[in-house]
Amino acid sequence: MLLVARGQGPPPTPPPPPEVDVSKVIVQDVSVFLEAVGETACFLDIPVRARVDGVIEALHFEEGNVVTKGHMLYTIDSKPFEAKTAARLRLSIFIWTRTKDWAR
Repeated sequence: MLLVARGQGPPPTPPPPPEVDVSKVIVQDVSVFLEAVGETACFLDIPVRARVDGVIEALHFEEGNVVTKGHMLYTIDSKPFEAKTAARLRLSIFIWTRTKDWAR
């Protein structure tokens, strides 16, 4: 046999309200920071090719900076070019003197 008891006592008391931290709202400008991992790529990549051979003595630009037409990019060692020019000059003088002597 099953007996059910029904109590007539006072109802249970509800739990107290939870404690909540409250902060005062302040209106002000704040900086927005974004930290992210990513990769960048330029929209236009121009290959640079030398028109002469030689040893680079100086670099006149920083990678990633904008350069304009006519901007000097490199300084190449001029000694080999000067030697070649001097040799051509000596050869021209030799040929001129031989031609002049032959015409006599």
